[in-house]
Amino acid sequence: GFANNRILNQLIRDNNLLNSESFIFIATLIGFTFGYLMQVLFGIKEIFGVDGIGGYCLLSLMVMLFFLAKTVILRLAGAVFSVKHMVNNYISIIYISFGTFTLLLIPLLILHALGTAAFVNNLMLIFMAILILSFAYQYIRGAIFISSNFQFPKFYFIVYLCAFEICPLIILYKVLLN
Repeated sequence: GFANNRILNQLIRDNNLLNSESFIFIATLIGFTFGYLMQVLFGIKEIFGVDGIGGYCLLSLMVMLFFLAKTVILRLAGAVFSVKHMVNNYISIIYISFGTFTLLLIPLLILHALGTAAFVNNLMLIFMAILILSFAYQYIRGAIFISSNFQFPKFYFIVYLCAFEICPLIILYKVLLN
C-alpha cells in the first residue's frame, strides 16, 4: 500500500486496516519506534522525572497517545463535517506511511544503539532525513489521493494542514525541547 496505489485503494475500500488486530500492533510498533527516535534526536534522558527504560516507555506512550488523539480528532471532524470516508482514507494513509517508515527505522535504531560514536553522528543526519521524508511523503500522498478522489476547495485543505498537522508538531517540538 505504500508504493502501489492499487493496493492502497483496496486497503481503503475494505477498511480493514483500522479495524484489525494488526492495527494495534502497527500502532504500538510506531509508538515505540518513534519514541526511541525522539529520544535519540532530541537527547531526551528524562521526562516528567522518569529516566532510563521508564522514561523511554513514557515517551513512547506519549507518542501513541498523540497518534490516538489525532485519529480520534480526525474521526470526529469527519463525522461533524460529513466526510467520514475521506477521513478514513487519510487515516489509512497516515498509518501505512508511518508503518513503512517504522520498518525502515528499526534497523537504523539498532545500529544506533550498538554502533560507535563516529557512526552514531552520521546516523543522526539519516534519522532527520527519514523523519522529514516520512512527513513529506505522508502529506504529498494524502493530498494527491484526496484531491484526485474528492472535490473541495484547496483553501480548506491548507487550513487543515496548518491546524491538524503542522501546529501539533510545532507544539510537540516546543514541549520536548523545554
